[in-house]
Order: sequence, then C-alpha cells, then structure tokens
Amino acid sequence: MLTQRLIAGMAVVLGCTLAGCGGGGGGGTEPTTRSLAIADQTASPGSSITVPVTVSNAAGIAGIDITLTYNPSLLTATDAATTTLTSGFLVQKNITSGQIQISMANATGIASGSGALVNITFSVSSGATSGQSCPLTITSHSLYDQNAAAIAHQVQNGVFTVG
Repeated sequence: MLTQRLIAGMAVVLGCTLAGCGGGGGGGTEPTTRSLAIADQTASPGSSITVPVTVSNAAGIAGIDITLTYNPSLLTATDAATTTLTSGFLVQKNITSGQIQISMANATGIASGSGALVNITFSVSSGATSGQSCPLTITSHSLYDQNAAAIAHQVQNGVFTVG
C-alpha cells in the first residue's frame, strides 16, 4: 500500500535498509492486538467538528492507512491532520464524496502512548436536521511498524448525530 512505500522511501532517505533500521517495531511485552476507534460525535448544522481516530497502545506504529466513510448529505470531510502522537508523520489524504482516505508514515515508530492518531475535520451540512445520524465507518485499515510489517488491530466504528 501507499504507506508501506512511504516507509520504505523514508528508510532509504535516512540511509538505512528496512531490515536494519532498528528500534520499536514490536517484540518485547507489547500486545499484538490494538484497537482503532472512532467515538460517537454530535455537532450542530452548519458547524465544523474534529473527529479523532484513536488507538490503544500506539507503540511501534510507523504507518497508517485508513479509509473512513460517512453520509455526504450530512458531512463533508475537509482535512486530516497529525496529532501529538503522530507529530512528524507525513500525511497524504484523498477526499471524495462520502469518503476520506488517509495514509501516514514516519521513519520510526511511535515510542509509546495511546490516543488520537489522526484528526479528521468535517463540515456539517447547514441543511441537516437535529436528530439525523450516520455511521462513521472505517472500511479499510492497516497499521505498520517501521519495517512495513502489518500490526494486528481491531476496529470500533462510531456514529455522527446532528445536535
């Protein structure tokens, strides 16, 4: 995927091979399964809302590929940005009606912590009616360590409600 190519390219730029970059890509006492989650969200018609995609135990994560779908009659994605955990990551996003694809990569994995991996900003339709809702669904998802190896994880989707 794109993130794996970004990680590989970053390793070359930094003058190391993927096999010899060293550091936090798994092992030790780290759990092998993590959870990506989107909490339920509420916002008013015509407003802007930032929706974090969070992770439990971010240690070792160096690459992220996420596709999130939503109802385009209620929401319009406008941006995807790094967070404290992913500061320094390269971000590529592709926004189409009802979908945002996000790829993020860094040459080294996150040292430790849990919390937001990416903040997605949405505009709420000014024509939306209070009580309308739609799923916020992560339809495609991959996490990688700095050697571009997949990291096992589970997903919890959320719901957006017009308030």
